[in-house]
Amino acid sequence: MVDVVKDSGFPYEEFRALALSPSDSLYADYDFLKRGTSLEGFLFPDTYNLFPDASAEVIIRKMLTNFDKKVSQSMRENILRQDKDLFDVIVLASIVEGEVTKGLDRKLVAGVFQNRLDIDMALQTDASIDYIKGEAEMKHTLDDLKIDSPYNTYLYPGLPPGPLNSPSLDSIIAAISPAETEYFFFLNSNKEENLGETFFAETYEEHLINKNANGL
Repeated sequence: MVDVVKDSGFPYEEFRALALSPSDSLYADYDFLKRGTSLEGFLFPDTYNLFPDASAEVIIRKMLTNFDKKVSQSMRENILRQDKDLFDVIVLASIVEGEVTKGLDRKLVAGVFQNRLDIDMALQTDASIDYIKGEAEMKHTLDDLKIDSPYNTYLYPGLPPGPLNSPSLDSIIAAISPAETEYFFFLNSNKEENLGETFFAETYEEHLINKNANGL
């Protein structure tokens, strides 16, 4: 989300500084924020009408207010009923956002990650490697998967310390209510005829078959 502002002509450096280190007033005015963390994940992606001289704080407050509206009270109550934490939901939603673009796949992918979380299995999401490296790549090297970072979900089980991006409402809904599934594996095809299609598997053996079939 910060990069979008960088390319828009608005005060990027001021925006970035405030997003990475929020003021006490932002924490006080938006009770869904977690103190001590950045605003990553909560700057809701949307179209905004802004004056050319809008300050970084004005832009950020518009985004946070929009998040507050989009993530409704009923959604937050649903999170509480499941003994989940909103921050963790947004972290999971950002992983889903980084992995798939099709709405129908998002709940299944969220279900895969929830299954892994339930048994303390490493999430092994490429979206976390993209976040560490600062760019999205179709395929990562073995060295990439060994980068020592708390965000490396190949090395460290559980959720990363914070969101990887600003997830869409569809991804947030998927993270709140993941599909109940037996799947533990998935991949996105690189083959031209299957490009954009997600293949799921219950076992690693089935996953390997999917990888071979999709040129991975």
